[in-house]
Amino acid sequence: WHGGYLSILSLENQSYVDYRMVFRVMKEEALGYEKQWKEKKHEYQLLKQSLKNDEFLSGIKKGDKFVPIITLVLYFGNDKKWDGAETLHEMLDMEDTLKAFVPNYRINVFDYHRYSDFSNFGLENRLLFELLSASDDKTKMADTLARNKELCSKMDKDSICAVLGIAG
Repeated sequence: WHGGYLSILSLENQSYVDYRMVFRVMKEEALGYEKQWKEKKHEYQLLKQSLKNDEFLSGIKKGDKFVPIITLVLYFGNDKKWDGAETLHEMLDMEDTLKAFVPNYRINVFDYHRYSDFSNFGLENRLLFELLSASDDKTKMADTLARNKELCSKMDKDSICAVLGIAG
């Protein structure tokens, strides 16, 4: 936007609940920020810009800013709702008195099980989530496809294949 990035969006597609997902997302995002830091540091080295004192030790300037990394976990499991932790605190064995000192890292999980109305979603996503929610009932799935016949006719072949593949 205006020649720069607003954020970096990372998607994690999950067909099963990964009970270590908070750790996975934390690690991937930390590595993403470290990559941005290394790029800035390398840029200063290439431009032979001298950094002073704390900036030299840090490898970046005091006012340098990084692009936010947003990870979205898309959970497509059709056998149960997401029941894994969504915060670091949920995964730690600690007394309440320690919580104030431990940052509570939170992940963004999208689980279609949490919705009963998909009308606010885009065409392909709406059909995908309706089919997923009906995937354990062939009659309900056939009804969903029949009800969305016009919607299916507007989708490209690749989207239809992806929707049906994910829905099983």
